[in-house]
Formats: sequence, C-alpha cells, structure tokens
Amino acid sequence: MKRLSLLIKTAFLPVFMLILGWGELKAQSANVALNHGDGWYRLILGGHPRAGGEISIYGGLGNNKLTLIKLHATFMGYSQYGSIEIVENLFYNGNHVAAIRSGTTGGGLSALDFHFVGITGTPTVVVEVDGINMTIADPPEYEPVAPTGVTNISGRVLGISSVQWPVYFGNKVGIGTSIPSEELEVNGTIRSKEVKVEAAPWPDYVFSADYSLKSLEETEVFIRENNRLPDMPSAKEVAENGIALGEMNAKLLEKIEELTLHLIEKDHEIKELKSQMSEVLKELKVK
Repeated sequence: MKRLSLLIKTAFLPVFMLILGWGELKAQSANVALNHGDGWYRLILGGHPRAGGEISIYGGLGNNKLTLIKLHATFMGYSQYGSIEIVENLFYNGNHVAAIRSGTTGGGLSALDFHFVGITGTPTVVVEVDGINMTIADPPEYEPVAPTGVTNISGRVLGISSVQWPVYFGNKVGIGTSIPSEELEVNGTIRSKEVKVEAAPWPDYVFSADYSLKSLEETEVFIRENNRLPDMPSAKEVAENGIALGEMNAKLLEKIEELTLHLIEKDHEIKELKSQMSEVLKELKVK
C-alpha cells in the first residue's frame, strides 16, 4: 500500500496536475534568515494563479526558542481564496508563529505569509515545501502589503481555515471525547453568541379550537401522582438521556400557552364574579 501511494505521488499525480494545468510537483528546502525581528514575512510565493502543497518551518528563533509548524495550504490568485490546514505545531519557550495568511498579491499571483513573534537576534529557520507552483522566498519580504482574498488562521492551533469552501466532516466529531455518539459531542462547555435550533412542530396548536386543554384539577392530580408536569420528562430520564433543546423549548412554550389559556379563563371568571358582586352591592344599598 505504501509503495502504491508513493507511485501515485511520484508518477501519476504530477501527470494529472499537468493535465489540469496546475503545474509540476516540486520539493524545495532553504535556510531563511529572519533579519528584522518580529513581524510578517512573505516566505512562500505562488508562481501561478493556483498553488499548494505541504509546507514545514522549523528551527531556533534565538534565546533558546524552537519552533516546528507543518501545514497543508492551497492558495489562488485573483482573490479566489483557498485553505490552510495546520497538521503539526510544536514549539519550545513560546509559540513563534502567531498567524498565517494567504491571498492574492497582484497580477493573479499569490503568496503565503507568516507572522513571527518572540524573535531574538537574526535567527535562521528551515523552510521546506513540497507541492505545486510554490517558491521559497529567500530572502523573504518583510512586512509586505497584505494580500487580497485573504485566508487566515492563528498559528497557535491545529485545524483548518477555509474561506471559499465549507469544512466537511464525514463522520461523528468528538471534542474532549474519543467515542462520540452524536454527530457532534462535546465533553465540556460550549460558548456561543447564538444557537439556532430547528424545532417542529411548534405548539401553536394549543390555541386551536379543538385542542384538549387539561383542567387545573386534572393537572393537579397528575402532579401529585408523578411529581412532574404532564408531557414533560422525569428527572431520571433527563439524567440518563439529557434533553433535546428544540423539543424541550417547544414543550416549555406549550406549557406557557396552556397557562395563558387558564389565565384568560380565570380572568373571565374574576370579571364575572366582580360583575355579580357589583349587582349584590347595589341591591344591598337599595334595601
């Protein structure tokens, strides 16, 4: 299997890329000096509107600082964006690649920039590329004009950034767990500005004329016998299975709407009682 994979990479893939017009697979390596301290360095130039492959950067950054970052990137000219996937990220005495960006530099060409921090002196890093239409910039351009059609990612993560295309996972995803039982399972806290849940049916049916509204007496009996509201899960069920947010929100709204109907009914009864009391008081005054 390894021989077959190597054969595909070394023989068939280059021919396939040439047919598509991407260019030739090319491996390069260079010792690149970072002579200007912290900041953005344009390390990779895309010599064609389409470029991509594997990039590795490693070495010492002075003051006993080491870094090794490996990524897969595709970047395109004409502001067509691309993707950056960091697959390995090791460092010592601090993370030294704070951010990475790719994009269009003009004339339909593209580039890959790295933002280094924590540099001491004028260190040298090893830059290795293995891919299509990529050239190591040696010396690199320091603080270049930011590209357009930018795809960016923090240098302090493992993961993927994609602007042009959605990121797809074909199986269950677990965060903090290696055996997810749902499409996404998180063993911890989720923090979000907004959560959108699709829930159906929504309980507008409570206000239908044919809805069977339990009386308060029936509800009281059910609560005494079951220690919970009708049509709601028990504490044991929730402890074992959790709750589905969409379904639970619908159930809670159903109970609120039922309470509203009971309140309207009681309001009518109170008004009727007030009217009857007013008539009684009038009769008493006459007598």
